[in-house]
Order: sequence, then C-alpha cells, then structure tokens
Amino acid sequence: MFLVIGAGGVGQAIATRLHEIAQEVCLVHRPYQTLHVPYSTVTSWEAVPWEKVRGIFLCVKDRQIASTAEAILPFVGPIEGIVHTAGSIPLSEIAQYYGEKAGVLYPLQTFTPGQPISWGSFPIVWEGPPLIRRWATLLAGTAEKVHYVDSALRLRLHIGAVFAANFVNALFHIADRLAQPAGGWKLYLPLAQKVVEKLSYLSPAEAQTGPARRGDTLTLAKHEAFLQAEMPELLPLYQSLSAYIQMHAAQSSRQ
Repeated sequence: MFLVIGAGGVGQAIATRLHEIAQEVCLVHRPYQTLHVPYSTVTSWEAVPWEKVRGIFLCVKDRQIASTAEAILPFVGPIEGIVHTAGSIPLSEIAQYYGEKAGVLYPLQTFTPGQPISWGSFPIVWEGPPLIRRWATLLAGTAEKVHYVDSALRLRLHIGAVFAANFVNALFHIADRLAQPAGGWKLYLPLAQKVVEKLSYLSPAEAQTGPARRGDTLTLAKHEAFLQAEMPELLPLYQSLSAYIQMHAAQSSRQ
C-alpha cells in the first residue's frame, strides 16, 4: 500500500493516479476536508493501516515536510521508501529521519483538485535510491519523462517554474485588469496559445516580439506614460521586463 499524506492538489493527483494504475492507496487528509474518492481516506495517524504501508508520499506544505516526517516516525514500519514532492526542499529534510530510504519525487506540473491530469506528458524529477525512479516511472507511465535531478538543480528548476507558470499567471492578472473594459483576460488566450505553440519550434529568444524587442522607443514611452498615469505600481515591472528583453536582444544580435 502507498500512503499519501496531504490532500491538496498534488496529494489528490498522486493518490488518484496510484488508484488508476491499480495500486492500493490510502490518503491522509484534514478532518474538515470532504473528499469523494474511490480509495480509502483517514484523518489521523492512528487510523492508518501502517502494517500494510510500503511507500509514503509527503504532499504537505514545504514548511511542514520535516515536522511531518518526524511526527510519523513512531508509526512507520518496515517501509521501502518515503518521498516528499516539493521543488525547493532538499532531500536532507527527510533523509535525517529515514536515511537511504528517503527520496524526492517532484512532478514539474501544476495541479488543481478535481481537474484531470495527463500523466506522461510532463517531466517528473527524482532523487534518492533507485526505487524512487521506479515510483516516478510508475506515475508517469513512461521512463522518457523521468529524470534524475539533485537538490541543488531541483531548486533551480523550481525557481524557473515560478517564472514560467506563477509569474505568467500573475502577468495574465495584470493583462485582465488592463483589458477589463474590452472583456478581460480571455481576449489574450489565442495570443498566449500561439506563443506557447511557437516555443515548440523556436527558442524563447527567437520567439520574442514586441516593442522592447524591436527597440520601439516611441511605443515604450506611450505605454510607460499610460501606466504612470493609470497604474503607477505596474510601471517598474514594465520597465524591468522591457529592459531584460532589450538586454538579451542586444546580446543575441552580437552573437
């Protein structure tokens, strides 16, 4: 049996995936959470069938990983392995308690409870004993999307994911504010989808367009004047991103 601790987006996604591939799974969740799932769930350590648990996924908040790993020590039997699923937390956070049985399994994807997940279409990185690679391959359904990454490189990947996903979402929130009179953020979806499509055959530098990339100082000045008058809190962000684009455009032209 696999024990999944934490019923957020990642925990539910992993527990559901394990169930789909015919693995016995038990999910530990908060008492206030109401879950309608086809596998067993419990709300306390005492209710877990520990004698059946052979693998554990810690899908809790980053700051709770070490404390949760320590809290379950009195209950854990002869397990095969235990992993956490965080991008920025080093392996040592749980290895201090579980030694060579500890590992990390980090899916490079965003998860929302109740939304379908296309396992095998995104990378899963792992660290620890070879068993963890097998778990990652089990989830992915293919070894092609499974990669070994140590804690230092995983931190870099996590920061990159913040730029590629969280910051993009924040930028869409800004775009939504700007486009509200005309209908909001969905106006930009075809544009964004085309940008992502281009990134399948062009590098980000090659795909870059816009006034900063062209060196269109007149348009940049108009945008900055508007923001200064209407949304001054966005002006430094606009200027910083424009400067970044211009700097790398200049570097590309010299290569």
